[in-house]
Amino acid sequence: MQDTHRITTDLERRIIRVEFLLEEDTKEDREKCMKEVSEIMSKDSWEGLLIDTRTLKDPMPVVEQLQIGQSVQKSMMSLIKTAMLYNPNGGNVNEFITAVSKKRGRRIQEFTDAEEAEAWLAEQ
Repeated sequence: MQDTHRITTDLERRIIRVEFLLEEDTKEDREKCMKEVSEIMSKDSWEGLLIDTRTLKDPMPVVEQLQIGQSVQKSMMSLIKTAMLYNPNGGNVNEFITAVSKKRGRRIQEFTDAEEAEAWLAEQ
């Protein structure tokens, strides 16, 4: 089975990076990814989370996005500053969930440029 995402950590900058590797993902893929990120977060202190969705082409159904959002809200991921990186040519497949997260008070921002996303995460 092909990996759907890759998670790396930058210990110097205290950032967790998640990169989605396929054009499509499922609710189960996201839940697995969230579990892995939560495990990493539980073992150390992190400043930011960069989620790179530039390869994703199709948005997940809205109902599933809401379910994922509820899970994130209950997890440690909701406490960390998050940069969503998306492909400007493909649109933000997470636009809905990002908007809902912002309304719930999460520190989350959308970017099309990786350097801008990294710079924002580094800001205090």
